Amino acid sequence: MKIDWWLRQMCVISGLFTGKKTIASVRDMMNSKWADSLICWRWSTNFNDSVKHYFDPPPTTDLRDLASQLRKKGLCDTNWSTLCPNRNTYCEISNATEITTTILDQKIPHHAVPEKKTDAAKPYLRSLLPQPLDFNSEFIQCAIEPDLLAFAGTYLGTRPYLREIELILNEPSGFVARESQLWHRDGDDKVNLKIFSYLTNVDVDNGPFWYVDGSHRYGDNCSVGQCWWNDHNRISDEEMQQAISRRTWIKKIGAPGTVFVVDTSGYHKGGFVETQHRIAFIIHYTSRKPVYPRRFQIKNYNPNNLSRLQRAALEPVECAMSA
Repeated sequence: MKIDWWLRQMCVISGLFTGKKTIASVRDMMNSKWADSLICWRWSTNFNDSVKHYFDPPPTTDLRDLASQLRKKGLCDTNWSTLCPNRNTYCEISNATEITTTILDQKIPHHAVPEKKTDAAKPYLRSLLPQPLDFNSEFIQCAIEPDLLAFAGTYLGTRPYLREIELILNEPSGFVARESQLWHRDGDDKVNLKIFSYLTNVDVDNGPFWYVDGSHRYGDNCSVGQCWWNDHNRISDEEMQQAISRRTWIKKIGAPGTVFVVDTSGYHKGGFVETQHRIAFIIHYTSRKPVYPRRFQIKNYNPNNLSRLQRAALEPVECAMSA
């Protein structure tokens, strides 16, 4: 009864300004805010996995500090030695990438830049990973490295799910920027953790990753462009500049071996290649209640000798939407 009394007071106060608020509309608004909150996402939607997370092995001190920095910024530089101290990950991934491209007969030619045009397709992007992906491949074994999963769980605040592994080739298409080459937020979950590793040199002309500093759900700029809060919306540079200063835009260029972690619930874009090509290895973690199902398949899966955290990252989960 006290709750209804407080709702009535809120309605009276709001009615002084709008004259339209009702108890029902205020209650609906409060329910909507609660359902969209990170507290609800973690402790209602993901309650079981959030509790189990507290009993999982903790990350190293360096990874715990990295998770704390990522909460503030939304994007942080790092390296494979920090993320996977027990593996020579860059060499493993580089060698596997070379073998994969050879097997698939996808030698990367040098491209001349054709005249720009517009099309609905995505001619600028190719996946270099075979499907299904072998469980024993360097790509999966890297993604379920215990230190990396401990870091992902610490950042998410719940047990992580391996939502995606990508080995992406971006090349000049002659098309204007579109789809993921425009500003957008990932809608796979409330919080999305991705690890990017450049396997080719990336400069301003061949597809750097861009990010709006602090625009993730934990960040100071999380409210930027609220009218666009839909993962299907794509925002131009001109529109984004009207919403927030270019000084907050982070551009990630770097040599092969460049690694950064990013929460892609914040505004980002990338992969617009004007010359040469870009190859990037990307790992994507969500909670175990993502919106969309996993987009790759695993063959020869063997749960023996895996920890509970590793099994939780790999085994099928329920999603809000089907593929």
